[in-house]
Amino acid sequence: MKEQGFLKLAYAAYGSNLHLKQMEVRCPDAECIGKGYLEDYQLVFGKRGFLDVVPCQGKRVQVGLFKVTDTDLQALDEYEEYPELYDRITVSI
Repeated sequence: MKEQGFLKLAYAAYGSNLHLKQMEVRCPDAECIGKGYLEDYQLVFGKRGFLDVVPCQGKRVQVGLFKVTDTDLQALDEYEEYPELYDRITVSI
């Protein structure tokens, strides 16, 4: 379901996507709605030295939460080189 062009799910940002000015450039319609935690995940440097999150029991990662449009999500996919470099998963925050 969508609400005025926004996806029902929030985008959980970490790493460079926490930089609000950069997010404004990449996703001009995105709206920061708060913060949350990815439970049982940890930050690691993954493919090609970029920051990533991976499952890790007992750890948690703080993330920024954004309401995003389909267009914003497409821009993020391009920037993050989805699906070659990063993948998208659905998690509870």
